[in-house]
Formats: sequence, C-alpha cells, structure tokens
Amino acid sequence: MTNHWVDIKNADLVLIMGGNAAEAHPCGFKWVIEAKKHNKARLIVVDPRFTRSAAMSDYYAPIRAGTDIAFLGGVVNYLLAHDRIQHEYVSHYTNAPFIVGEGYGFVDGIFSGYDEAKRHYDSSSWGYELDDKGFAKVDATKRAAWDELAGSYLVTRRYLVGVVLVMDARRPLVPADETLLAWLDQRADAARLYVHLLLNKSDQLNRAERAAALRLVERRIATLPLRASAQTFSARTREGLDQLHAALESIIAQARPG
Repeated sequence: MTNHWVDIKNADLVLIMGGNAAEAHPCGFKWVIEAKKHNKARLIVVDPRFTRSAAMSDYYAPIRAGTDIAFLGGVVNYLLAHDRIQHEYVSHYTNAPFIVGEGYGFVDGIFSGYDEAKRHYDSSSWGYELDDKGFAKVDATKRAAWDELAGSYLVTRRYLVGVVLVMDARRPLVPADETLLAWLDQRADAARLYVHLLLNKSDQLNRAERAAALRLVERRIATLPLRASAQTFSARTREGLDQLHAALESIIAQARPG
C-alpha cells in the first residue's frame, strides 16, 4: 500500500479479498464508508465467510476456500477480454509493458518448462527479455508514453525543490538516469533545484569499486547546472543512512517558507 488510508474515500470501486477490514481495520474501513456515502462507490467482498465487511458490501462473492488464484485469474481474463482496464495506470505502474521471454508458453493450462515424468516445473523460461544491462526490455510505445508523462511532470512541476535519484551502484548512470537528469536540466529554475544521487546496493561492491562508482557520478554531476551531490548507500547494511538524512533535511529546509 503506497498511499494513505484516507485516499480510499476517493475510490469509486473497493474490493476486499482475504481480510475483514470492517472488524480488523475499523479506522481504515471508515474511509470505505465515506467512499460509499459521498462518492457512490461500490464495495465487493470476496470471502468464504460472511463477515461484517460482507454485510456492508454491494456484492458478496462467497468463493470456496483455496480458490483465490482461480478467482483472480478469471477477473483478470474478463477485464482483458472486454477491455475494461485502466490503460494509463496499467502501462505506467505495472509490469504490463515488459516483454515476456520467447521461451515462455501456456497451453491447455500448462506453463512452459513442465516435466510430466517428474511432475515438476523448470521456471527458467518464465523470465522477461533482457537488455545488455540485464534489465527487462519494455515495449517501445509504452516506454515513449511513460517518458512523455514523467518528463512533463519533472520539467513543469512548479513546487519541485529537490529530487533523490536512486540508481544501482553496480551500473550507475544508465540511459534512464541520464534521461531523468536531462529533464531536470530543462527546468527554468534548474539552478535552484537540489538533486541527490543515491548509489544503492553499494554493499555488493568492494571498497575500490564503490569509490570508482562514486567518482564517476561526481564527475558527471560536476557538469550539470543543478545543485547536486552523490553518495553510496546500502539499505541492507544501512551504510550512508545518516548522510541521506542530512541531504533530505537540506531539501526540506529550502522548501520551508521564510
């Protein structure tokens, strides 16, 4: 969940599955009630049991226990077959644009890689097509649409005062990183903007490799008109956490009035 409970009040459709929010999360469930009351939202509850959440629902689906995946697969199939998906969201915020590997297949309910004799799957063919950097390839049309959306936001967002750009310390300054820096460079207030480059996963490099990656990034930001800084970081070991806090405090301080 990447947004606040309060945002549920803006929904026009709420699906509860695998839980009983009315009793387990009453403070959160009140926003479902707000959505129903003020936004005419419909509430769907999927549960083998008739719970208090189900009692508040507009549609109750009492599926058999253990059939969750089959149910969800049917929902996804229906939405795709009848073109009832929100294309902008699916294209920009899910893995839908990723290109599936050529070896992947699904025929008569069986995925590729199945060994009938052993009754076991080899999942090696289930991955995505990868580029020369080891990242999943993305449909060019979808990538262009995303670039237009993200680029427009970063170039024109009036109250943007700082950006933390997280990159892989093992592969710093890939084309996507350079594209983002180019967008920020186009801002009319680029000289005022503060950009902090975070080289994540640094724990997977030795000391010399970390220093080399940091020098590379520092040389790059020295050519930018932006106020920029860079550091190595590891979420696993917490290396660089204090330095990151200081950078965020600096960004927040300049956003405060006065």
